[in-house]
Amino acid sequence: MATPRGLNWLILFLSAGGAFLCLSIGNITLDPGQQAYISVGTVALFFVLNRRKGRHITCILMMLSLFVSFRYLIWRLGSTVQFTGPLQIVMSVALLLAEGYALSTLCLSYFQMSWPLGRRPHSLPDNPADWPMVDVYVPSYNEDLDLVRSTVLGALDLHWPADKLNVYILDDGRRKSFYDFAQESGAGYIIRSENNHAKAGNLNHAMKITRGEYVVIFDCDHVPTRSFLLKTIGWMVADPRLALLQTPHHFYSPDPFQRNLAAGYDVPPEGNMFYGLVQDGNDFWDATFFCGSCAAIRRSALLSVGGFATETVTEDAHTALKMQRKGWGTAYLRQPLAGGLATERLILHIGQRVRWARGMLQIMRLDNPMLGPGLRWEQRLCYLSAMSHFLFAIPRVTFLVSPLGFLFFGQNIIAASPFAIMVYALPHIFHSIMTLSRIEGRWRYSFWSEIYETSLALFLVRITIVTLLQPHKGKFNVTDKGGLLARGYFDFSAVYPNVIMAGILFLGMVRGIVGMIFQYHQKLAFQSFLLNTFWISISLIVVLASIAVGRETRQIRHKPRVRVRLPVDICFEDGTEYHAHTTDISLGGAGVTLRLPRQMDTPQDITLRYDKPDDGIRVSVPATILGQRGSWLHLQWKIETLDQEREIVSLVFGRSDAWHNWADFKEDRPLNSIYQVIKSIRGLLSPPYLWDLSPAQETGESDESVQKEETLEKKSLVLPPTYRGVGYGMTLLVAGMAGLLSMVMPVQAQDTPAPAPVEAPAAAAPAVAAPARSLPPPSYSATGVSRLTPLGDTNSGDIPPVGSAVDRALADRVADTEITRTIPFRDLGLENGPLTLRGFSPLQGIDVVVPANRVVTHAVLTLSGAISPSLLPEATALTVTLNEQYIGTIRIDPAHPNFGPLELPVDPLYFTGDSKLNFHFAGEYRRDCNDLYNDVLWAQISDQSSITLTTARIVPERDLGRLPTPFFDPNLKVAMRVPVVMPAATPKPEIMQAGGLVASWFGRMADARQLSFPVSRSIPATGNAIEIGENIPVDAQGRPPAGPTLLEIANPNDRWGTVLVVTGRTAQEVEVAARALVFSTDTLGSGPSAVVQDVTLRARQPYDAPAFIPTDRPVRFGELVTAGDLQAGGFAPGTLHVPFHLPPDLYTWRGLPFLMDLWIRTPDNPVVDISASRLDVGLNNSYLQSYGLLPNSLWRTWSERMVTQHAGAVGHVTALPSWLLFGQNDLQFNFNTRPVDRGACRRTPDNLRMGIDSDSMLDFRRGVHFTTLPNLS
Repeated sequence: MATPRGLNWLILFLSAGGAFLCLSIGNITLDPGQQAYISVGTVALFFVLNRRKGRHITCILMMLSLFVSFRYLIWRLGSTVQFTGPLQIVMSVALLLAEGYALSTLCLSYFQMSWPLGRRPHSLPDNPADWPMVDVYVPSYNEDLDLVRSTVLGALDLHWPADKLNVYILDDGRRKSFYDFAQESGAGYIIRSENNHAKAGNLNHAMKITRGEYVVIFDCDHVPTRSFLLKTIGWMVADPRLALLQTPHHFYSPDPFQRNLAAGYDVPPEGNMFYGLVQDGNDFWDATFFCGSCAAIRRSALLSVGGFATETVTEDAHTALKMQRKGWGTAYLRQPLAGGLATERLILHIGQRVRWARGMLQIMRLDNPMLGPGLRWEQRLCYLSAMSHFLFAIPRVTFLVSPLGFLFFGQNIIAASPFAIMVYALPHIFHSIMTLSRIEGRWRYSFWSEIYETSLALFLVRITIVTLLQPHKGKFNVTDKGGLLARGYFDFSAVYPNVIMAGILFLGMVRGIVGMIFQYHQKLAFQSFLLNTFWISISLIVVLASIAVGRETRQIRHKPRVRVRLPVDICFEDGTEYHAHTTDISLGGAGVTLRLPRQMDTPQDITLRYDKPDDGIRVSVPATILGQRGSWLHLQWKIETLDQEREIVSLVFGRSDAWHNWADFKEDRPLNSIYQVIKSIRGLLSPPYLWDLSPAQETGESDESVQKEETLEKKSLVLPPTYRGVGYGMTLLVAGMAGLLSMVMPVQAQDTPAPAPVEAPAAAAPAVAAPARSLPPPSYSATGVSRLTPLGDTNSGDIPPVGSAVDRALADRVADTEITRTIPFRDLGLENGPLTLRGFSPLQGIDVVVPANRVVTHAVLTLSGAISPSLLPEATALTVTLNEQYIGTIRIDPAHPNFGPLELPVDPLYFTGDSKLNFHFAGEYRRDCNDLYNDVLWAQISDQSSITLTTARIVPERDLGRLPTPFFDPNLKVAMRVPVVMPAATPKPEIMQAGGLVASWFGRMADARQLSFPVSRSIPATGNAIEIGENIPVDAQGRPPAGPTLLEIANPNDRWGTVLVVTGRTAQEVEVAARALVFSTDTLGSGPSAVVQDVTLRARQPYDAPAFIPTDRPVRFGELVTAGDLQAGGFAPGTLHVPFHLPPDLYTWRGLPFLMDLWIRTPDNPVVDISASRLDVGLNNSYLQSYGLLPNSLWRTWSERMVTQHAGAVGHVTALPSWLLFGQNDLQFNFNTRPVDRGACRRTPDNLRMGIDSDSMLDFRRGVHFTTLPNLS
């Protein structure tokens, strides 16, 4: 949302005024007495202004605070810095830098929090049918299932159309219990083969599989309210440039500071300031950070930056930064719409904050927001504030220990009198504390930031230094939650640095007291001792308070309670019903106040009912009364079914006002805040005591039981969501299956699942000649299955087992597992809509490709479409064939012109590597004669139709004569991957040359298709690879090569994979082997290995790269494509293509066009109406020219037969404009012909053939090269 113009100008005016005030009078030098008057005046002005409300006054107080602080800094720099010795210099500079850091952080904080936006939810479109598709991710790694269940059930219960919501568990722990729960609950379940990049990698893997327009992420302990999507997605729909909408992370369980400190429950939680104030202030500047959970993100924005960031351990903030660099907006809604668990123990809290600090400092080093393009200055400052905050450790320690320089070593690190320090420093401290108290109010109490930071500071000092020097170090760590403590203890491991520091500070305080009483009686010395002793006493109080957090109190409650008063009904087994109110609720039970006429016997079973129509919540769950104290009853839920568990989750977390009281704290009063700190320190004297150091064993499952948890195989797996009913979740199901697809394994972000077919009504079902048969049982997909690789990548590796085995007769040739994939026709070439057949164009088809390493074991066509209702049923049909083999016939029902989805079984024996699926239309609209060009003669095959193929891999035939198979399949028009293995730690130049030769060979064959060559030192776990190196063994006995050797062997990690070994006794022989593979004109024989000879190559010439079309001679079309590619059939055939590459530096003088000598072959009269037919020529999808099909004169035809190869063809010279030519080009030819009108009831032949002569020429000799390309050889 755009920042209001008026507020921008107001803040700019106040900032400018404050800056002018600081610069004009802030640097005036005054003696301490005069400064005292200014100090008193500014304090008095503060009290006068602070009585008034409003953000404008707050901004003025910020300027006043900065004015006082600026005067203090000028005084420090100009009057108090003296260098008298090495130790004094180090301590003085350290303190000065710490003060500079504190002042800059104060400025940035004021900037961030100057004007919180206070965004409200935006309404959604009135029609729910217009609401977008949403994918909900719940990532998990090692958390207990009990923790994740509530989040998943809450997400499944979100108020959103069932067909537009999909919930997925992203389980990097691959636990079978999670898989079983997903099946039971109806949630989707996704795992991957490797855990690369931790949470970010998990989310990116899911992004490749799901297809929702928006992605919503919940950490596995964050349970959403039912209204989460209703309140967040509205902004995303309203603002198409909004990439992210973040909501607060609210924790309904106490954090370590709340639970362990005596005054902890009386102060706001540690995270409230960030989510209640900082993020809302960031929203004003369009600089909201992504916090990893409780956020809605636009998929297109994520894809524009390559998915979630993986370069740092704080993938959330870095992802937001990347999206904002691309111009996307971010937003923040300050309404807690999910509840989660806080870290239970201080040591876990420290570990979490250490990861956050490392991640933000990594961003500072690797992708600094102050540098680089794409951000506005306001956004840069907000990110600078966030990053610099985590540099607090060293300045915090410096402030705490600076008085020791004077008390222990006699070093005066502030060269000024105590009175001067007081009149300059105390106003600076006063204004900072009081102004922040006004701003932060109920979100953060005064002096508590010091306690939070001190608890972490000594742990972060090393992390800060290491991360700034080595930003790539460190890894993502999962924060454990849900733990229990059987008894309290003092966690010395979490506070021992501060205990040591407290001892040192205490000695310093004693030294100051002794000095004042017994040693120094001069006024100035006494004042210096008094000032430093007071300073160190404050430091000691802060450190003691941070030590008190280490008092880990007992935690035996499995399900934290949420205090809330809800009206409920209690129904007893005898039918009596009472109205009551809850005092607290949890996932385990509830506390209820109920006035009963008598004391009851316990335990006793009851039913608790609760209704909240506004949120669509209706709860009726059984419970047991475990005890009674007066009018208060202790209830425990009796959960027997999943639906009952859903209701309890809805009761505890689903209410839209579940967390409305998250900020119900009193406004900050600094004096009271000091009292709360002292009260917390007093808690050190209560149990558990400082000397009770033995860690308590966490209750719950033992390590042994955890280790025995059953896990799934380490392979990618997808279970689509099914609970929400037929809708988008069902579109992931394979067509015709019984409602469940066990696995899908896409690898490309463009993968689009196919919709499941719906049975047509009986009255509307056309007759089908071949009866449909049922599909096989659901099978498993494999690595590499996607829209672009629908049958599995040729390097897919082993496949998880399935229930149905392959025919035993093929056991020696075919893999013992199958994969099933449904491929929509739109992914087979129907990208521009349905396939339309007309009377004059009755035959149309599409290509179905089966990889060379697979065989089809089962196939089913699922067809949808329509046939003109104006046709005669008995004379109209649509016939389906595969490679000219009959599949089935679809007939028309005039009352229901639309047909399908219809299932037609296909014999697997009909398939080849590149199969042609044809549709032949025959129709009549009258019984005597029909005009083929009449508009009623039509039929359509929907692009939503699909073919479902079950394939199995074939045992590889390792034969050098079949190269480049299996490493490259020319039939697959998709992205491919050829792993290259170089075992040597530092390959020699000849080895690198050999690798380059092999890669260029494959690249030439791939042409415009994407081809990648990932390089490693070890053979991949699955699939095919090429290994290049010296002295690679050529057999199982380890025998070395006898010369330049090419060898195909089985992948030792995958029996279905093949490794092409390029080796030799020396690096030079390895290069010879590669040259023979790439340049040899002879075959390499029929065996799996061969010792080859070097190949003599002709001298290279400029621009002779095989991918470039020659520019020094005319080039025949036959050199670019096969003769069959230039042939067309029917009156309206498809487009003919002639692709070619040009050198990138080619141009012509004065923009002269290049020339094409085009020769066309078409039937003569009386088959084609020459006057109404034409050939359209295009270049790179741009129209060039049309030519009629008039034949040559009779004399020219006869004379050409004796002197030219173009006899019978019609010739044209076509100009190719230079401005339409690029590096990759495509010539397009479209024949548009009409049959000769033979009169009524005369049959027109439909087996028409036309073509472009393969001796047509392209001539680029008039082109000039304006540069010399580098000689890469």
